[in-house]
Amino acid sequence: MKTKQQTVSRIERGAQNVTIETLEKIAHALKRDLQVRFVPIQ
Repeated sequence: MKTKQQTVSRIERGAQNVTIETLEKIAHALKRDLQVRFVPIQ
């Protein structure tokens, strides 16, 4: 991801807001597609 370990740690702890761009980088590093969906509240 070319991201500092400290930043990854904050993301994992929920101590940092994550942008869509960062989520895309994480998905790419994990060889996954990113899907953002809005679903009805049940």
